[in-house]
Amino acid sequence: GDVLMARTGATYGKAMLFDSDEPAIYASFLIRIRFPSNTVLPAFYWHFAQSDLYWKQVHAKVSTGGQQQFNANALKTIRFPVPPLEVQRAIVRVLDTFTELEAELEAELEARRRQYQHYRDALLTGCGQGAPPDTLFDGGQDWGFAPLHPRRSQESAHAYFRASVAS
Repeated sequence: GDVLMARTGATYGKAMLFDSDEPAIYASFLIRIRFPSNTVLPAFYWHFAQSDLYWKQVHAKVSTGGQQQFNANALKTIRFPVPPLEVQRAIVRVLDTFTELEAELEAELEARRRQYQHYRDALLTGCGQGAPPDTLFDGGQDWGFAPLHPRRSQESAHAYFRASVAS
């Protein structure tokens, strides 16, 4: 497994774990990182490359100019902890578990957003703002605009209401 790192542009410093034995060619805008097998696990370094400790160093070492650069010389100066391999394996297991849980939660949240949008659109289609039927208007009143969401109205300082009253 190799760690591939973007060295230029908006994605400089971002790492990817390439955990395959298939032969591959990587692009010139990437840096391939390989560690001796008895020192650092690629997955351990990948998790480190997601940390604040890593990113503080990267941001301090990136060269700016026309395009941001984070080259191999800058990468060599990044300091990171190197616990024994058994400890690295344990850390990777824990962090991989949290990464999987996070992905599951994000998928669930996205599913709930889509579900909310579906039901909101289905339930509010054809709804209007108005008044219910009464003795003067058997069919009620339709004021000609969609129902206002109280929170969004408050966030906009009740702009729609203010504009209606001002006219």
